[in-house]
Amino acid sequence: MPSLIIIIIAPVLQIVLSLLRVTGRIKIPLGLISFLTLILGIAVSFATMQLTNYSIMQDMPGKKCLDCGMVGISFFIMGFLITVVSVPLIGLASYVFYKMFFRVRDSSGYQPVSKACARMSG
Repeated sequence: MPSLIIIIIAPVLQIVLSLLRVTGRIKIPLGLISFLTLILGIAVSFATMQLTNYSIMQDMPGKKCLDCGMVGISFFIMGFLITVVSVPLIGLASYVFYKMFFRVRDSSGYQPVSKACARMSG
C-alpha cells in the first residue's frame, strides 16, 4: 500500500506547485514545473519498483518464485502511466487556469485578478 502512495507524489506535487505559481507565490514557470514533475514521476516509479521487489524478497527468504520481478514491473508501469497521463493534463489545466482566471492585462502588465478587482472597486 505505501507503494501506491509513493506513486502519486509527482502529480500531487505538480498540483501544489502549479497552484502556488498561479497565485503568484512562486516564480517558477509552469513548463518547468511540468518537466520536473515528469522526471520525478518516472524516478519515483522506478524507486517504487525497486522497493516492491526488495520488500517481496524480504518477506519470502529462500523462495525463488518471484525472481522475475513482475510485481515490481507492474508498479513501474502503473506509476509511469499515471505520470505520463496526469502531468500533461495538470499542466494544461494549470496553464488555462493561469491565463483565463488569474491574470488581467492592464498598462502595468499582468497582475492577479483579485488585486485588479480590489483596485477597481476603490
